[in-house]
Amino acid sequence: MMELFVSERQEDIREKVLHQEESSMNQNRSQWASNLGFILAAAGSAIGLGNIWKFPGKVGAYGGGAFILCYIAMVALIGFPVMLAELSMGRATQKNVVGAFHQLNRKWTFAGGIGMVTLFVILSYYAVVGGWVMKYIFVYLMGAGFEEGADAYQTYFVNFIEKPVEPLIWGLLFLVICIYVVVRGVSAGIERMSKILMPVLFLILIACVVRAVTLPGAADGVAFMLTVNPEDFNRDTLVGALGQAFFSLSVGMGIMVTYGSYVPKKENLVKSAAWICFLDTMVAILSAFAIIPVVFVTLGAEGLGMGGGFAFMALPEVFAGFPGGVLFGLAFFILLFLAALTSAISILESCCAFITEEWKVSRLKAAVV
Repeated sequence: MMELFVSERQEDIREKVLHQEESSMNQNRSQWASNLGFILAAAGSAIGLGNIWKFPGKVGAYGGGAFILCYIAMVALIGFPVMLAELSMGRATQKNVVGAFHQLNRKWTFAGGIGMVTLFVILSYYAVVGGWVMKYIFVYLMGAGFEEGADAYQTYFVNFIEKPVEPLIWGLLFLVICIYVVVRGVSAGIERMSKILMPVLFLILIACVVRAVTLPGAADGVAFMLTVNPEDFNRDTLVGALGQAFFSLSVGMGIMVTYGSYVPKKENLVKSAAWICFLDTMVAILSAFAIIPVVFVTLGAEGLGMGGGFAFMALPEVFAGFPGGVLFGLAFFILLFLAALTSAISILESCCAFITEEWKVSRLKAAVV
């Protein structure tokens, strides 16, 4: 009987010590220095390749205005509640996505693990595409690289990605930039970077929209996006809008759980989540207004049907087809780079949060791993 009592007391003491250690870690946890910084950082995570690269293509594929309306509805009815839930989960647990699921219910720890594996896979995708974007920025800055003739842009892109070393170097350079920002920490690195890059992204995007809609013949592209045909409201459009909303908002993977864990208790998460969704949706729609009118001017409506290499094969050819196209192309790829960078940083931060908290290593080691 005495041994049982002693054993129970030891277990109680052990639980109290663990609770105190967790409380101490939570008190020392990094936090966003301002709500504006958090909103810009989270919006930067959400605003990625899905907004600027994929969204205009899906608008073209699913009939224009009908897809835009379905997308807005999916963001408001499904995307916003899921984002709010993830942010709330992170702030309540003060942990990375795996630790958060484990604390709420140990049986669901695997869900956080699945999210973490997904993030590692997506980060490799962003590293590859981010490297391609940096290569194209370099080509535009140097003013050389694209050859003349039919299918010249497609040939250039295929030849580039088939090289064994150069794409790898550009991808590694992209990752080095991400690592540098993440290693500096939440406030000094990610938040400070977001306060600089996000306004630049918006300014470049607005400039691209103004240039696009003022091109001769751009009215056809604008009309296509603003025209809503009832027959376009179908299952494929709804599924496409839902998938785009989840991919664009960075929900369902655990990024917002990690970012939410850095939010102070005093901040209003409902308002913050609403702002993040609004900024993300606005960038997606503005991107469509920046790209689709230009495609209509140079390639016509059939240009909207181009596939995965749209940004790297079709758009450079499109930009070359009107005055000032080189400058427009440079601005577009800088815009794409900023979107890819802010999203990749959020993915890397989520991975680093897991490694530093679960394996007790420094941010530098976690980022490099």
